[in-house]
Amino acid sequence: MRIMSKIVLLSALILFAQTGLCADGSFVFLKPTTFDQSVKLTVSGKSRQYYVVDRESRLTVTISGPSELKIMSRLELHSQTATPDYSFEVTNEETKKTKTVHHSSKYSEKSEFADKSDSFLGVLRSKVIDIPSGTHTYVVHVPESSSERVFVRLSQKTNEFT
Repeated sequence: MRIMSKIVLLSALILFAQTGLCADGSFVFLKPTTFDQSVKLTVSGKSRQYYVVDRESRLTVTISGPSELKIMSRLELHSQTATPDYSFEVTNEETKKTKTVHHSSKYSEKSEFADKSDSFLGVLRSKVIDIPSGTHTYVVHVPESSSERVFVRLSQKTNEFT
């Protein structure tokens, strides 16, 4: 019986490690509910899918709370020496309240477009947004006056064992 319980425990630990679920309330990646465009980026030698947010492209995500939504972003740069500021907005579809997220950027030596574009990528910036109880839909978009192109990944805080 002891061997069987050890096998079950080991299997559970392997499953948690593979899915990213941890008792410490870590984050697991989320795919947007809807998105207009995605792009493959290479970050530290690994292929990663990001979602495009620009004047023509936005994304939505539906998330259950209470929880936290982490929005990780990289700005498209037109030169390696550029150090621009950028912003994007996160709108709660139910309440219509919008939060504006501001970041500054600089060239990332560890990331590039998988298709070898002439543009460059900025370093990763992230913002955590508190999600209240219930199910909520958020839209991530750039301000109407923006000409920026932002690449976004999403993750949700898990509290599976608390």
